[in-house]
Order: sequence, then C-alpha cells, then structure tokens
Amino acid sequence: MKAVNIVLINLYWEIGKSISENQTENWGKYVVATLSKELQKEFPGIGEFSVGNL
Repeated sequence: MKAVNIVLINLYWEIGKSISENQTENWGKYVVATLSKELQKEFPGIGEFSVGNL
C-alpha cells in the first residue's frame, strides 16, 4: 500500500509540475479540462483527476 501511495504522490507531483511550468496567459480552462479527461481515461478508477483537483 505504501508503494502505491508513493507512486501516486510522484504522479500527482509531476502532473502539477507540468501544469505549473506550462501555464501562461494563453492557457485557459480548456487545457486543464482536456488534461483531466485524458488522465481519467489513462487511469480509470482514480477519481482525483477532476478539473478542480488539477
């Protein structure tokens, strides 16, 4: 269980880092919404990838 938590924490960190590094004035809510949908497809069953959470 600890190993899974560590993997998820690292995944969340990388996602947040990527969003933060690529965020500019031209980034809109649609980019985050699209990313949310893609992550939910890639990782079904993990509900933490909502737009608000990202």
